[in-house]
Amino acid sequence: MQNYQEVVLSRIRPSPFNPRKSLDEKKLQELAASIREKGVLEPILLRPFDGTSMPMTDERSFEIVAGERRYRAMCRIAEENGGLDGHTIPAIVRELSDDEAFEVMTIENLCREDLTELEEARGFQMYLEKKGEDALPYLAEKTGINPRYIRRRTAVLKLPDYCLSAWEKGKIVYGHLEQLLRLSDDQEIERFFERINASPWNGPMTVQQLSAAIDHDTPDIKEAPFDIKAAGCPACQSNSTVQKKLFDIDARKALCLNRKCFKQHVNNHLLSTWKSRKTGTQGFRFDSDVSYSARNGFYGNRKPAPECKKCQLFVSLVNIYGKIGEKQLCIGDSKCFDKIGKAEKESGAGGSGKTGPRVSWHGSYFRDKFYQVKLFERMNSIDPDDERIDRLALYHLLRDDYTVLDQFIDRKGLAEQFGTHYARPEIVWRYVESLDRETIRNCIRELAILLAGNKENTESVRGLVAAHIGIELAKEFSMDEEYLQKKTRAELVSIGEKLQIFKDPKVEAYLFEKLLKKRGKYTSCKKSELVKLFLESGVDLTGKVPDEILGESERTDGAAGAAVGLES
Repeated sequence: MQNYQEVVLSRIRPSPFNPRKSLDEKKLQELAASIREKGVLEPILLRPFDGTSMPMTDERSFEIVAGERRYRAMCRIAEENGGLDGHTIPAIVRELSDDEAFEVMTIENLCREDLTELEEARGFQMYLEKKGEDALPYLAEKTGINPRYIRRRTAVLKLPDYCLSAWEKGKIVYGHLEQLLRLSDDQEIERFFERINASPWNGPMTVQQLSAAIDHDTPDIKEAPFDIKAAGCPACQSNSTVQKKLFDIDARKALCLNRKCFKQHVNNHLLSTWKSRKTGTQGFRFDSDVSYSARNGFYGNRKPAPECKKCQLFVSLVNIYGKIGEKQLCIGDSKCFDKIGKAEKESGAGGSGKTGPRVSWHGSYFRDKFYQVKLFERMNSIDPDDERIDRLALYHLLRDDYTVLDQFIDRKGLAEQFGTHYARPEIVWRYVESLDRETIRNCIRELAILLAGNKENTESVRGLVAAHIGIELAKEFSMDEEYLQKKTRAELVSIGEKLQIFKDPKVEAYLFEKLLKKRGKYTSCKKSELVKLFLESGVDLTGKVPDEILGESERTDGAAGAAVGLES
């Protein structure tokens, strides 16, 4: 049962179940200005409210089911003109139960285009928590939104609040959240989150850069010293090859995204096999757990004293794969280490009595300083066409971008020669040094292609490269399913109207014959039907480009052609 009424504003309250938690101040002001000029053109939807949080009067109170923005804008106008009691708003009053009101409110809001991404995700979550996971197909049908999209959006709500807050403020995008969701450890999530906006010069990391950074810092499962099948690695949700089905990642290798779990398995394996290593130490520590300032090394002719060998802090350092980096090391108090060393020196113990350099780092530091100066001088005198320049260029192209190096290794079938994606610089150099000039030139060409598409470039730089080789965005771009699925229903209608897609005879025929809609009534289509209309009607989408794709520079250069912008 429902009826139309003019309801006094003071008798209305917003619903606590509305997924919209914030209102755009500018748009609210624009709506209020429109109402002042034209009035409220569409009644809001109310239901009688008998709760205890609003005092009852002789007249009934009401709760908003749909139309909170219109209500808020009308309240502003009323407050400027004597208060809420003297002003009404047109409304449809409908008797609805809590469940019915919740359903109408949630579906209505999720179909609107002005929800923030976080509000949309929380709206999905609220609906599924109340109705159950079995209600997902119904929710997808009613909103015209792909079920997989809904699942992926609600999944990121598991991340810490600081991640969601940054998403809401526009500091990161949804793709960043999906990459962070791959991680299982809270400390790892926080570490990579902080890296996204860590650079004050280069701006925030792109989603691709974050994905590459996570992969680079992630253990290769094939390099594990423990039994990966017994540990359950092949089917684990933290295995990148398993995640490939869930996230937008290019998983060429089986990497473990749960570094803490991987490390624990390595630790258990080492505990059971350590005695066979015959290091002479009391145990091991992971190099990531010991700061450089806490490492007291036995360099030069200094050997561990008898009392050192008995100390529990006389250990070996191992990497994440359990491989020994430093065989013997003291991680105890440096005063104790220095005191024992001084006593050894004074007593003449430790072999011939000779000691190593007083300061262990002087040799490597000044050797490297010499190389830096001489390399600069010598290379300035080498002809640009010299083969050595090409060789050095190839080496640095490979070494300076671990993502490109990984792809190059895969393309060339060099995995066995290079080992893991932690390939040492010396291995890369020896490989480059072995190539003839023609091969070097071909490799540089391949890398240029990889770098143009996959390098940690910004989208704008890739656009400049594309223009350089003759790619014309305004003439060659074509909307695909991925792009269309990311648009709301209202955005699809706007795109179709402004690019005149709906006027194409093929589109009109498909609308009438396949979708069984009245001619020209594309506004009655659900989102899923609009996507089909774009992709399956046979209309040529090439060169029909929304302004958001062209970007400001393309538009001002007059390259827009058939492109028309979307309303903000």
